[in-house]
Amino acid sequence: MSILPNIVDVALEHNLTVKTGTIGKKEVLCKCPFCLEDSNKPNKYYLSLNENKNVFKCWYCKKYGGVLKLLSFLTDQKESDIIESLRKQNGFSYKKHPAEKLSRNQLRMIGFPNINWVNNREFDVDLYKAFREHVYKEWLAFVDYQRLEAYQTIYTGILTNDYKGAIAKVEKLELELGVNLLADVLKEISNDKRTERASEREEFVHSILNKEHPFYTLQSSII
Repeated sequence: MSILPNIVDVALEHNLTVKTGTIGKKEVLCKCPFCLEDSNKPNKYYLSLNENKNVFKCWYCKKYGGVLKLLSFLTDQKESDIIESLRKQNGFSYKKHPAEKLSRNQLRMIGFPNINWVNNREFDVDLYKAFREHVYKEWLAFVDYQRLEAYQTIYTGILTNDYKGAIAKVEKLELELGVNLLADVLKEISNDKRTERASEREEFVHSILNKEHPFYTLQSSII
């Protein structure tokens, strides 16, 4: 059962001028609150409401969308706030998916600057669920890469005697990402055991700095 209100009920409750003879029909006509081009035209009704699909479209200004978009315009509220209010009113407790908690800046970093989760959910629930999983996996992969970059930054700072500068760079990166990196990196870099990826980064740094990795120096001394 949908918690979304009926789009015609919304129009009537917010005093839009509805063409009475169209109520109950497939297309309910009313005066457009967006462009107001029909406001002074007695026989013109440019906004079309479709109850079955719960959507609207103005044939003059071409504005279109779902009931949430119309309600958002009429009440001057964000669609996300409206949907949460409706959920509470209907006894639904909704826990946001981690992807939906990402900030606009975080989404921009992974190439999704203009996601509207409410519209996605309203358009196709299954597609919306699959998409948010995809977005979150992309974010996790991005953060994992940034953590590796932070590891390389700290390791380079140690070798170049610029440890404080490296720490400052990683702290700046943390602020930009909104994610904690430094503690994990310092823990990993102080561990005697190295992951394969960490070892590859260390070898890369040594090749750039033209310094032999301590592991190979130790191996040579043993042989």
